[in-house]
Amino acid sequence: MGIRCISADGKSNIFKVMNQYPEENVVVIADGAAFGSEIADIVEQQELRPRKLAIFLPESFEWLVLKAGAVKEIDADRIENPERYADSTDFMSWEQRLREY
Repeated sequence: MGIRCISADGKSNIFKVMNQYPEENVVVIADGAAFGSEIADIVEQQELRPRKLAIFLPESFEWLVLKAGAVKEIDADRIENPERYADSTDFMSWEQRLREY
């Protein structure tokens, strides 16, 4: 289809890699749970490059896999409402809680 997929080799490299393609349409796909510290620079670029830069940050790639149905026999409510099941007093992250489930 003529669409290139380029890995940034880590969330901290996304800004540098996307700026190598200033005239092309770019879609940034990253783990939303891990990308928070990098988001400000990307959002600023999105404002400077209207209609050229799209951002897709699912909550986490683990969540995306579970939501896609790749894992069978999992409680759908745990995927749709993880905040009901991940108590931060017991687990450092929702991802840590899901791994133990």
